[in-house]
Amino acid sequence: MNIGVVTVTYSDRRKYLFKMLESLIYHNITVVTVVCNGVSKEVFDSIEKYSAQLPYQTTLVYSPNNLGSAGGFKKGINQSPEHLDFLLLLDDDNTLSNSASLNDILKSEDYSDYNIYYIKRPSREAITYSYSSRRMDFMIGEPNSVLGKSFIPSNPEYTNKGLKSDLLVAPYGGLILNKKVLNEKILPNEKLFLYADDYEYTYRLVTREGYSIKFIDELIVVDIEDSHHLRSKNKFWHTRFSSSNEMQIYYAVRNQLYFDKLRVNNLYKFYLNYIFVGGYFISSFALSLDAKRLKIFMKAYREGVNERFICNMKE
Repeated sequence: MNIGVVTVTYSDRRKYLFKMLESLIYHNITVVTVVCNGVSKEVFDSIEKYSAQLPYQTTLVYSPNNLGSAGGFKKGINQSPEHLDFLLLLDDDNTLSNSASLNDILKSEDYSDYNIYYIKRPSREAITYSYSSRRMDFMIGEPNSVLGKSFIPSNPEYTNKGLKSDLLVAPYGGLILNKKVLNEKILPNEKLFLYADDYEYTYRLVTREGYSIKFIDELIVVDIEDSHHLRSKNKFWHTRFSSSNEMQIYYAVRNQLYFDKLRVNNLYKFYLNYIFVGGYFISSFALSLDAKRLKIFMKAYREGVNERFICNMKE
């Protein structure tokens, strides 16, 4: 069985990347593709030197510009070898445990052209809960919700009776694509650049392309670094965007609004939620006396609902 890996790195994250690459040695990986998103020559050369010492084949793909996670994973998937049976996507700050062999696990699964997989990540408790409780919409909110909130409720979009998949959405880190997905070139939407692009991609695979995401818990993916939206908040008016920088707020809000609109089945409820949820977040920024973040939020809030993808903010 030929298993490949794609990861995307940027800036100088070698302290994470090298640990991730080392963790793959146990799993009989065929080839690892590392997409270097706008890294310096010094960082690229260092990654190249380190990769040459690894027991598996490593391919470095250089992009002079940062393509974001969407563009980076799209490029990596596109440039993976055609002979692969499975392709594991990992963030550059993930490590794969050696509690079991990935090769053996995939061999033991009941193969189907329409089965893809997600490896448990303990840091993503909400995804594990979504799987164990069979609450398919838990990760993304009910239809017509906005930014995960719903003042005007709607019925769940999917239940365990209506979908064979264990999950409705999943992050890139821990996602395993099969040969059919690779051959059909079903790829992330690079227009989203960063944030919510993984959920849009996996949601599309499940609801439009007919794939099922099967949950694997015999193995785990460990996050070395916490994602910014998982960090704790310490004031009652703080939201998940309070500690985010401008770029994070813009893409997270814009892309989530775009994704939310894909799931609308009642425009009246959606736009009522849009008004109420917008008021909630605007009030939280105002209480924090954070005019700069408020301005970015309002820009992203408008552009997301209008599906505008013309801005390309940088850190």
